[in-house]
Amino acid sequence: VTLIAVFGIFAASIYSATLLPGEFTPKKDIGRTLVSLELPPGTTLAETRAVTNRLSELVHEIPEVESVFVEAGTSGDINKASLTVNYGPKTERSRGAVAIETDIMARLATVPDLRANLINERGSRDVSLSVLGSDREAVTRAAHELERQMKGLPQVTGVSTTAALPRPEIQLVPRGDLAAEFGITANALASVLRVATIGDTDANLAKFTEGDEQYPIVVRLRETDRRNLLGAQDLRITTPSGVSVPVRLVADMRLTEGPSVVTRYDRDFETKVEATLAPGYVLGEATEAVDALPIAQNMPDGTRIATTGDAEIMADIFAGFATAMGAGILLVYVLLSVLFSSFVRPIVVLLTLPLAIGGAIFALYIFDMAMGMAVVIGFLLLMGIVTKNAIMLLAFARDAMSRGLSRPEAMVEAGHKRARPIIMTSIAMTAGMLPSAFVTHLGGEFRAPMAIAVIGGIILSTALSLVFVPVLFSLVDGTREWVMRLVMPSARAETARQAARG
Repeated sequence: VTLIAVFGIFAASIYSATLLPGEFTPKKDIGRTLVSLELPPGTTLAETRAVTNRLSELVHEIPEVESVFVEAGTSGDINKASLTVNYGPKTERSRGAVAIETDIMARLATVPDLRANLINERGSRDVSLSVLGSDREAVTRAAHELERQMKGLPQVTGVSTTAALPRPEIQLVPRGDLAAEFGITANALASVLRVATIGDTDANLAKFTEGDEQYPIVVRLRETDRRNLLGAQDLRITTPSGVSVPVRLVADMRLTEGPSVVTRYDRDFETKVEATLAPGYVLGEATEAVDALPIAQNMPDGTRIATTGDAEIMADIFAGFATAMGAGILLVYVLLSVLFSSFVRPIVVLLTLPLAIGGAIFALYIFDMAMGMAVVIGFLLLMGIVTKNAIMLLAFARDAMSRGLSRPEAMVEAGHKRARPIIMTSIAMTAGMLPSAFVTHLGGEFRAPMAIAVIGGIILSTALSLVFVPVLFSLVDGTREWVMRLVMPSARAETARQAARG
């Protein structure tokens, strides 16, 4: 019965690893919220400043808010800004970060023509997916369809795409025959417009020298003329023969619209679909829900979805954890083989590892926590703790057997004399982890899952190792002796035959 229970718990521990959702790191209440802001293309710097000042006043109306910091135009896009809202340590306020962020976004939603999204400390959204393809229009359509379907998922909120909003632009299309006749190239036309609007490149500008300083002299159209760029078609361009002709003679200028930015990834057009996790959900649950959407199951021809952001990092961490766990188990086996002078007995120690994993996952399930980077670190800690308990039992039993005790008597004596130090060390480790298991302090959200996993694994593995290790040792060591009895007579007979031939 005990043996059946051993393998039952072993199988349940392995299966239980698939029950918990995954996440990169738990959401932390650090007393600060970051919000990205985007206004319509063509917004001037003065308009951006006016809108962000209004947003700052709205957010300041929240009682917990202590300060608001606005940063705009740093990336070269004057229609984009970021909002940093500080509301102090969680021990000094009654509401949590989730409730305050909900209040902030509700107030920002009252401002028209504003795209506002919560971002993490790394400057990205919680959920980030890249739609890739060779056709920009197909990628944009697929991204918008994915956005539409994701808006129906309860796991995410604030779904949006990074597809650039169309903005007005003036296109200058050369008249091929006339431009070729005058010897005017598309690059020459572009240079005329560049010099007229933003000035020439810095290397070509004349310099004014004053002492040790040089100042570039920028020559361009007056601001009133730059506001009516259709009038630029009256500018004159010099042909290679020295004749000056108006731009309208060799090119057509028209007002149209186009994307403000084109993004590529691995030489494919890229449009990201991003979202914020809804309260009560983690990254693993959101990505599983997105993967189950019809658009994700059947992407249009020429397009594909690539996971980016925290989900990509999480997948890399779990893959690295599997490699580290495998390498750790192999190293433990090698060291135990040297310690026990046997390749079979270390298997007993390794078979106790799933007991700790099962206890850790069960504890996480009780406290409704996901499996993230901190939990992975906790699993690695449990490997050393659990193997320590089994080693103490087997080493004592091995010494007792060398003194002439039978295997059952040796295991009973080992359990009797080593139970106290095993339990005491487990209690000490559990007590040391208890402060980290509480999330009342700053940053406790990250350490709490690791502490809960370690405590659960220690409690279950300590209780079961005192029962299962003797049974497993009797099974494995008895099987080893049985095989040796089968092999050794054959070996002796083969040695005798070889001696007779000699």
